[in-house]
Amino acid sequence: MQVYEPRQFTGYAVLIVYGVLCGCSADSDQHAPYASHADSNVAGSPMVAAPSVASSMRSFDAGQPLSPAMTAPVGKPAVLDADVAAVDAAARSPAPSQPQVDAGTSASQSRECSVLETRPSAQAAQVDVVWVIDSSGSMRNERETIQLGLNAFAHAFAAAQIDMHVVVITERRDFDVPGPLGTDPQRFRLIDRRVGSHEALETFLDAFDDYASFLRPSANLELIAVTDDESRLAADRFVDEFSALVAKPFRLHAIASERIGDDACEGAKNPGDAYYAAATLTAGLKLSICRDVSPALFDALSAKLSAGLAEGCTFELPSPPAGFDFDPDLVDVRGTEVDASVAERIPRVGDATRCGVLGWYYADRAAPKRLTLCPRTCADFAAAVLRIALECHVATAL
Repeated sequence: MQVYEPRQFTGYAVLIVYGVLCGCSADSDQHAPYASHADSNVAGSPMVAAPSVASSMRSFDAGQPLSPAMTAPVGKPAVLDADVAAVDAAARSPAPSQPQVDAGTSASQSRECSVLETRPSAQAAQVDVVWVIDSSGSMRNERETIQLGLNAFAHAFAAAQIDMHVVVITERRDFDVPGPLGTDPQRFRLIDRRVGSHEALETFLDAFDDYASFLRPSANLELIAVTDDESRLAADRFVDEFSALVAKPFRLHAIASERIGDDACEGAKNPGDAYYAAATLTAGLKLSICRDVSPALFDALSAKLSAGLAEGCTFELPSPPAGFDFDPDLVDVRGTEVDASVAERIPRVGDATRCGVLGWYYADRAAPKRLTLCPRTCADFAAAVLRIALECHVATAL
């Protein structure tokens, strides 16, 4: 407890008497200089001097009875003047620039703030893959690796609910794809045809009638040429002629020999310059016949081929309003079928490899600005209205 010296008590007594005599409130602006009086009375801080009683007190006759105003209890006036009332009202009202928040919700809590309604497209959930594999004797090991890996390749797409057709053009004599892919005529077709070491690009053209009926108008078309030699057909001529046949976009992926100086990579016959050029013209992959034909080959192909499938089902997130940030973990996605009255919630999955019957994932988890529906979800909700809602919170100033 702080012990006040007699001079301090005297000062407070003067203030109290002064308030009684003038009818002033302790809240009055007249006494603002004394509001911190006690706090200022610390070691090393001069005490604020009270005004002289003789100069500030109203004079009156000691024998004269006190007026009612002089005897009224000290307190806050019942009515503030107009200016003070206006200031007080403004203090109680939110500033116009502050976001209005529902009752019971603090400004720091998340709330729905931005919504996008759109429709997905299911057409990009299909892919047709045509392999042409050089059947010359020097390609025996590569042919065996591809033969054994095709089932895993197809399974990866099936697990992602991507509808894939696979065509393989090569000699059947030592190339036999086991089930389930090799025994499924709805998904797999093997065309028994000798492919010479210079003929991979030509074979896509010459054998077209054998597999054209297996291609679908709505599917992405991917061509894969596998050879350790050079092509007799120039890349630009091949692209022009095949484009005229299919009348749709396609990509050619080259698994060929890269050029090392004037030679091919070790184990290959000749550099596959024409194949790499065709891949460049069509935005395809350029892989090495010497280094990349392994089980990992199918991982690279799966990533490239599936990347083009989600274009019809990838959506930019709506922007949050000014002054707000959205929480990537609280994005709500729902789909409403044409005849349905209730929207179905679509859950978030980790990435494309975790897609099941229902789900979506961020196209780039490090920068969550776009989301992608899983292929099966895209197909199932092709005729639905998709609603994407952000949960936001007031942005934190840095």
